[in-house]
Amino acid sequence: MASYPTPDSAFASADAVAIVRDLSKEGSADVSGVKASVWSADVTQWEKGSGPTTLTIHVRIDTCGGESQKRVFEDLEGEENIYVFLIESGDQWWALNSFQGAVRAKPDGGLPDQW
Repeated sequence: MASYPTPDSAFASADAVAIVRDLSKEGSADVSGVKASVWSADVTQWEKGSGPTTLTIHVRIDTCGGESQKRVFEDLEGEENIYVFLIESGDQWWALNSFQGAVRAKPDGGLPDQW
């Protein structure tokens, strides 16, 4: 799985980037053999690409040594002004990865320089 040194590099690699609010875990799914947590969020603005006003985001559940890696989506649940970095796969949106798929916006609403 790819890693991104900065939010700007994740932005450049994503198919689409949205600023969202009310990030909420909806459950989990097995999509073509890939285990994922499923999140919903209201889009306040599309920064790159376009899509619906309400997103369903699949976040791959990664494991390392049998333990789940820290996932940023849990830390951002319910917050506002969250950048989500997305890959479009068919009719589904996927986070770039589970630990760099989202980041809290700076106080001025801009993309932060670092994770």
